Amino acid sequence: MSALFPDPFPDELLYSALARYQDMMGITGGRSVHRTFFEAKTGRAVFDLPGRIDALLSSLPAGHQYTPKRILYEHTQLPYYVPFLPPERADRVERAMRMEEGSTIHGRLGLRSSRVSLAQPYRFCPDCAEEDRNSHGVSYWHRVHQLPGIWVCTTHGTILREYRPRSSFPPYDFISLGRLRRLDLQTQPAIRAEENSQGLKRLADDTSCLLANRVRPTGLPSIHKRYRYHLHLNGWMQTATRIRMSDARRAFYAHFGTSLLEKLGCSPPQDKDGWFERLLRKPRTASHPLHHLLVLQFLGASVLDFFGQRAPRLKSRPTAAAKEQNQRSNSRKPSTDRKTRDSSWEKRLAHLVQHTDRSLRSIAEALTVDPRTVQRHARRLGVWRKEWTTWDKVAPATKQADATVERREKYRSQWLSLQKRNPDEGITVLPKRAPAAYAFLYRVDRTWLDAHRPSPPIARVQPSRVNWPSRDLEFRNRAVEVVETLRQSPGRPVWIRRSTVLRRMGRTSEFFSNRDHLPKTQAFLNEVSETRVEFARKKIDWATLDFIALKKRPQTWKFVRYASLRPDLAAQLSEEIAEALSKIRGATPELDEEVWGS
Repeated sequence: MSALFPDPFPDELLYSALARYQDMMGITGGRSVHRTFFEAKTGRAVFDLPGRIDALLSSLPAGHQYTPKRILYEHTQLPYYVPFLPPERADRVERAMRMEEGSTIHGRLGLRSSRVSLAQPYRFCPDCAEEDRNSHGVSYWHRVHQLPGIWVCTTHGTILREYRPRSSFPPYDFISLGRLRRLDLQTQPAIRAEENSQGLKRLADDTSCLLANRVRPTGLPSIHKRYRYHLHLNGWMQTATRIRMSDARRAFYAHFGTSLLEKLGCSPPQDKDGWFERLLRKPRTASHPLHHLLVLQFLGASVLDFFGQRAPRLKSRPTAAAKEQNQRSNSRKPSTDRKTRDSSWEKRLAHLVQHTDRSLRSIAEALTVDPRTVQRHARRLGVWRKEWTTWDKVAPATKQADATVERREKYRSQWLSLQKRNPDEGITVLPKRAPAAYAFLYRVDRTWLDAHRPSPPIARVQPSRVNWPSRDLEFRNRAVEVVETLRQSPGRPVWIRRSTVLRRMGRTSEFFSNRDHLPKTQAFLNEVSETRVEFARKKIDWATLDFIALKKRPQTWKFVRYASLRPDLAAQLSEEIAEALSKIRGATPELDEEVWGS
């Protein structure tokens, strides 16, 4: 436990406070800081998203007012990522920062796989550093200056300066801004002066707003609904669910410029399925906060407005082009107002049908109704023309279903006749002769099509170029030779198995690929293959003869070890082992009773 801990200043990173502690205590290395606050002998000084926050709080002096939430949301970069995560994932990241090491947190946030690179640390605003020194007596690292895409100070609008540390700084060391300035190390502007723009200032302001306000995660579906609402306000929605994606994409990249997006790590992809499309379409994965901030700036929505209100339910409102087309179609479409169809209208209809030779469509235009309305009232009034096609009230769905049945029968008979005319052709050739029939049956009548596929051609049986009986006899004779060689080899016995014999023959792959053609070889190998117990008995016999030749009487455990017997086999063959030891004693009568090796 430490008796001293410097209180973090507003918007100061926890890393910066620990660096000031290292300077105050005159500590030359960061390992002592890790032992004091994180109960670890060593560790890495994590700049943005540290871990083991609970261990840090337990080591602070008694009576401190800090909580895990306060440290996480006021002195780390966590609030920059949380609003755009699913709630359960944000909770897992919080638990990881409190309990685990910092090495797993970037992976949980998806930063390791993101094309947006982590911001270069050690960025600062010279004006902010001077103000901090006058107000607090010391300058420190601000959270907002260390985030991706932040090259302009949100307070002063000046370009940040950055220092790229040399490899001589240990990874466990905490480097304060005051120490950096005392060493008079060379810094450089984060961007050129001509690259500064209002877009970068707006990006810095939105990022600062995220850090200053604890915006809780609302979930990916809720974010998607809010995007659709703002897209609708900006005229990028063709319908309630369809986005004018191509137009929106072109406008977005024209708004920011390709060079700026490439510098931010948000360059447009070669294909159409880039991060911009994935963010606006149906949400499946979380996106980097920098992507969201760029899209919000493009849509003209602030961060607080975006998260501070529930997205209204969108109604399907037609676009300007759709409205114009509807107006043109409505001007051509006759009115069907029932109030105008009085007795005078019926008399006029009867007169036009009976006493004029005008066409059906001409009569409908004169009466400002639909042609079917003319037919329906003409049938009711008894003035039907014979040349008109018979009209019945059949539902469109029923007509469509009837048409589908007719096409199904037509294409079925066409497919069957095609197979009869071409009995030798298979499934790869027949669809090319009748593509429409095959496409319809494949899409609508797949079960019937599968049951009436052409039979696959019978493959020709190629005569074997190998005399397998002769090859089988050759393999068996070679296996007999290998087995005899193994049995007669001096020294420790070899376990005779099928794999051992085939490996000595050099025919393992050929045997297993053609074992059905080698019955004699397979029967011989099965016959001579030794089980584990049989091989253990063979080792017992060998060890017995070896000890007799050496004229030594081993203890039981020495015998078991010398014979390389597993404990379970030694217990199973205990009688054979006792018999072997008795045989050794009987063969060495000249030795005294002292056991060898005792």
